[in-house]
Amino acid sequence: IAGLFSDMGLKQCPPELIEKSRILYNFKEQAEYIRHTDYSVDVLKGVDGLPEEILQVISQHHENLDGSGFPRRITKHQIHPLAKILRVAEEFCYMTLRTKHNRNVLSPLKALEELRKPHNASRYDKDAVDGLETLLLEGTKIKKAA
Repeated sequence: IAGLFSDMGLKQCPPELIEKSRILYNFKEQAEYIRHTDYSVDVLKGVDGLPEEILQVISQHHENLDGSGFPRRITKHQIHPLAKILRVAEEFCYMTLRTKHNRNVLSPLKALEELRKPHNASRYDKDAVDGLETLLLEGTKIKKAA
């Protein structure tokens, strides 16, 4: 559920911000983009029966183990385990899906290699990356068997 609603707060950001590549954001635009996680949580707080854990995962889905993420720059032991998984999944999707701003699409295996590079090892949870690899390899086996 957290993965489905994690970026819904982007709807509250100005359209011209969403249309622009994040690498081109100025300081003010970056600050507005960072707030989208809080916007998502604010919208979902009013949903009866939604576990607090889901809100926590959504608020942390851009945090990195080394504290270089956002919005709160928390580190490994402060990040919810499901947020660590969502962080890896979101980054993997960004690497493998062609968008207006991402023309250098990687194959799934190349994306896994990128997630495992030393400069990323401090950012992404190894167990989450291992789990993604298992899913991808098992999915490949299933496709070949079908």
